[in-house]
Amino acid sequence: DWYEIDLLMSKFKFIVAKREGSAIHKEDLTNPNYIFIDHSYKDISSSLVKRGEYDYTDKSIKEYILATNLYLKEQVSMYLSGPRFHHVMSVSETALKINKEAKLGIKKNKVEKAALLHDIAKHLDEATRDEIMNEYYKEYMDVNEDVFHQFTGEYIANNHFHINDKDILNSIKYHTTGRKNMSTLEKLIYVSDKIEPNRPYDTSYLIDLCCKDFEKGFIEVVKNNKEYLESKFEVTDKDTLECFKCYLK
Repeated sequence: DWYEIDLLMSKFKFIVAKREGSAIHKEDLTNPNYIFIDHSYKDISSSLVKRGEYDYTDKSIKEYILATNLYLKEQVSMYLSGPRFHHVMSVSETALKINKEAKLGIKKNKVEKAALLHDIAKHLDEATRDEIMNEYYKEYMDVNEDVFHQFTGEYIANNHFHINDKDILNSIKYHTTGRKNMSTLEKLIYVSDKIEPNRPYDTSYLIDLCCKDFEKGFIEVVKNNKEYLESKFEVTDKDTLECFKCYLK
């Protein structure tokens, strides 16, 4: 059932180990492409690797998978509802579009990682969310709970998805609030999250502006976000206020 199995069989021999609970077909025992070894594995399969479990994966293979985002979309989809995953995919497409057309020069894989993982903690259960917040983000416990997912998202990206790049982690950590002195990637994820085309309002003007003049577009998005938030409630979050103060002169 493997993809392009005939091509693989024409080029490679396979080392085959038994897996508990799985039988080997008689015709395979005489196949010259199979080299059988006398060893049994219990819980190991390519499906586990695709889900992000690398216990039996060679270091170089693991590094390749992580560097190329090979199974990242599939892994992210396991954490999110259909509509939320649809939003995340749209944010990724928007960020890649702006990065390319505005010539920001950020590596594609880096943009994808930050965009696909920015909402990874959106559906985290309340008990786990609060446990992570109390343990690692105690200084943010007084912010609106709607913002917690950006902090717990950074934690999951680092600890479950093996993301060590500080720029990617910060892009997840501040994608809702923003902050002062943001990197280009942080700004890109911030705007892409707020203006991806599936939002319930017309964002085409802002997307076009970001593609033509990214810094100008970013400022416009920050301005619009400030007006929206202030129309709903009094903004007291430190990072949000510092973002407004830093970029809206």
